[in-house]
Amino acid sequence: LTRLLVNQLQVFEQDTGGVASVFIMDLNTGQVVPISENVAMSGIDLLRIPIVLETYRALDRLPTLTQRKLISDTLVSQPENTGVNELLNVIVGEDDPYKGADIVTESMQRLGLENTFMAAPYDEPLRSGRPGLETPANSVEELRTRIDPEIQTTAEDIGILLSMIYYCAQGSGGTLFAVYPEELTQEECQQILDYMRQNQIGSLIEAGVPPETAIAHRHGWISDTHADAAIISTPGGDYVIVGYLYKPDWLEWEISSPLLADVSRATYNYFNFDNPFLGDTDSN
Repeated sequence: LTRLLVNQLQVFEQDTGGVASVFIMDLNTGQVVPISENVAMSGIDLLRIPIVLETYRALDRLPTLTQRKLISDTLVSQPENTGVNELLNVIVGEDDPYKGADIVTESMQRLGLENTFMAAPYDEPLRSGRPGLETPANSVEELRTRIDPEIQTTAEDIGILLSMIYYCAQGSGGTLFAVYPEELTQEECQQILDYMRQNQIGSLIEAGVPPETAIAHRHGWISDTHADAAIISTPGGDYVIVGYLYKPDWLEWEISSPLLADVSRATYNYFNFDNPFLGDTDSN
């Protein structure tokens, strides 16, 4: 699988001068397929996932109707960021989304996701005298991407976070229960995945699996970066897949969507060798 994907992604990098970053994890064995998985990337809408996780951690009761609407708007295909920033206020318990962003960052660091941070809420500037964090990913000698100074992550960090939520939802322990034994429940983790399964866009990773496949994912894009991150449940096994594509200045949808669908399809077929998905040539 690694060789197949590397060949596909190298063509993209050579043709565009961009960067392809992929992280896949077999949720049964824990084995991973990492391809440039630690390249610093703009967090874009994939950082909505830890925001919702922190929201559940902050609540000591079931979310209210208003809070459930905010969670749904955050994880399901909504481009506006108002609801996301409202959840940052819920996390901190007051009207201070910057402080909520700090809590999200601190939590990701506690979970060992050291390349993930929010230095400001969505669509808001950095605070004076408070630059973005320096991380192992963004402090390398030759940075291969032009990244958002406010919100950053890596394919590996997001993939590992999704695996944590999966194991939590399965009730099989894992890092979230170890770090937050009194603050998160199996039911809350399952609710996060239930919301993410409602996010249906018919492209990117979704286009690479059969239509009936259970897929919990969050996608995102800006001018130069497109990404999708998913937990996929299949007859041949459950797995995490995160794909990031970066091209300087402008990444065309006609390039990114088919490529991420192809990466997704190759991964699905690896896990389901005896019953592969040939795909729909019109889906991309």
